[in-house]
Amino acid sequence: MQKRDYCTLLIIFGVLLVGTTLFIKNTYRCYEQKQIAKGEKVAKIAATSFMPDLSWSENIIKEIERTTISANGQVNDFQGQARQLANNYLAGEYLIPVKGQRQDQAQSGKIAFSTKVNPRLATYAQKQKATVFQGEVKVGGKSYLLAYQPVFRQGKYWGLAGVAVETKAFFYAAQQNLQQVGYNYQILKSKTPTSKQFQLLMQSQEKVTKGVSYSFQPDAKCSRWKIVVSPAGGWTYRQKALQSSTFAAILMAAIFLICVLLVRWFAHIRQIKEEATIDSLTGIYNRLGFEKKLRKFIESKPNSPFTVAMIDIDDFKLFNDLYGHQVGDQVLKQVAKSLSQVARK
Repeated sequence: MQKRDYCTLLIIFGVLLVGTTLFIKNTYRCYEQKQIAKGEKVAKIAATSFMPDLSWSENIIKEIERTTISANGQVNDFQGQARQLANNYLAGEYLIPVKGQRQDQAQSGKIAFSTKVNPRLATYAQKQKATVFQGEVKVGGKSYLLAYQPVFRQGKYWGLAGVAVETKAFFYAAQQNLQQVGYNYQILKSKTPTSKQFQLLMQSQEKVTKGVSYSFQPDAKCSRWKIVVSPAGGWTYRQKALQSSTFAAILMAAIFLICVLLVRWFAHIRQIKEEATIDSLTGIYNRLGFEKKLRKFIESKPNSPFTVAMIDIDDFKLFNDLYGHQVGDQVLKQVAKSLSQVARK
């Protein structure tokens, strides 16, 4: 093969290498984006599964306020109304007036709601007239979420109405959904509605690795919630990209091998054609090559004048006999070289 053949193979190799590298990068990015998008979708679906429970907690508190606190601030039949509203989610219902005795109806043991209320959150709830969620509060080996909202009567702040829900029961639907689709999870809540720091409320037995998250805020005055998820078996986009990369590398090697064979084949064909038209001793055209070259010239420039010279070396046979054929071959090479240098191409 000639130098130009090696240059052709080098160019082909460079193109294949660049193409394979781009393919591997795009494949990796595609698998990564696809799995991350799926994780974000799973987190969002899980979030929607407990968003109704947030609204339900607020509605329970409003119902307690409406049915037990009169317009002048008197508490009426709190215990009876609380028992009617009780269900498996609730661990207790509470009224904490600014003045007077607190009321509580605990469904699963006594939870000292009033002593667990965060004063800063209570002040925030009063000023913003918003429902706030506080947690995680641990009592008796269990963890609870406290939800409370301010109560106003006759334009004055009366106190707080709230409920306590067991964390596991509250997030049960989200937990089941995530386990069914095979994802590890973390459920977090901002420490306060205005805080950027999150606290962990619940997580799966296996740790979340390189998780993707979905965060939401039911309204501008509420705490932010976040769900972080990752596949139970780990992210597989690296393995899938590696498989595709291996296939791409093998395919590139096969294509390059085919190109090498083709270039060598064309070089061999070219060599055969040259050997048929080029004199092997002098390196100039033989009769066949001369006739092809002459015919090509006449066809390309039919009206152009040209000269054909027939040259003979005098007494060349005698020269060969005296000095030998090897020296005679050198004479032929030199004559051919001289003619090639002076002839117009």
